[in-house]
Amino acid sequence: MMDWDDLKYFIAVARTGSLSAAARDLATHQPTVGRRLHALEARLGARLFHRQARGYALSDTGRSILEAAGTMETAAALIERLVTGEDARVSGTVRISVTDEIGVLWLTPTLVGLTADYPGIDLAIEVSPQVADLSRFKADLAIRLFHTKEPELVTQKVARLAFGLFGAPAYLARKGTPRTLADLREHSFVDFDEGLRHLPECRWLEEITGRRAIAFRSDNTHARSAATATGLGLAILPIFAAANQPGLVRVLPKAPIPKRDVWLATHPDLRGVARVRTTLDFLAAAFRRDRTVFDPET
Repeated sequence: MMDWDDLKYFIAVARTGSLSAAARDLATHQPTVGRRLHALEARLGARLFHRQARGYALSDTGRSILEAAGTMETAAALIERLVTGEDARVSGTVRISVTDEIGVLWLTPTLVGLTADYPGIDLAIEVSPQVADLSRFKADLAIRLFHTKEPELVTQKVARLAFGLFGAPAYLARKGTPRTLADLREHSFVDFDEGLRHLPECRWLEEITGRRAIAFRSDNTHARSAATATGLGLAILPIFAAANQPGLVRVLPKAPIPKRDVWLATHPDLRGVARVRTTLDFLAAAFRRDRTVFDPET
């Protein structure tokens, strides 16, 4: 008989590609992960991974059973919730995955109202540019700046996020204030990290400026905002986030920087979970209330 606990270790290694990363995900020790993985392979009589210098790569057998193992993981999570009866209570942990543009400046203070009304809800917020895997219940709900391609998820558009070009007075005094889009080619920028170059606002800036001078890069909005305020260069920032950073001046306010839709997403199995449904409804209402915060032209 296969041990479900061993499969949990298999899934973690398959997703992370290493014993150490899997151990962190499972809050255990690397030798434990290695031992359980070896036990599973011995029980199945098959090699599930190829051990490589850069980590663990799934074998053909490993790939063939990963999807089935994921289905078992989902079912086990559902059974656990049913057995404990926690789905019917407006209490317990709600894990929210959110990008830093929204998570720190808006979501955190907004959720004070939720916890005041529902003190039994325990909120766990993951602020990261990484996309949490909702289909594997790595979070209960997510606030995303794109429409998910995962057809099994339930989504709703709740706001639009507007961006602007900003600089510090000291920088503008030194380099001059741009009057046209063409002027941007003469400026330095506090820019997005390489991993975010696919974003619409980043592609727009690249089309306007070409190979621009980069003074600073980060995948974190608050780091870019702070660097801009010190006078390192111009930056594209969410308008509402820049308003919270003293010492920033908006330039070229009519620049047609692409806006991005804000989406709430969750797994359909969680729609009937009282604490998740309550949190979703609260956030949807809060986004509607604050829509002009995210896009003043709304």
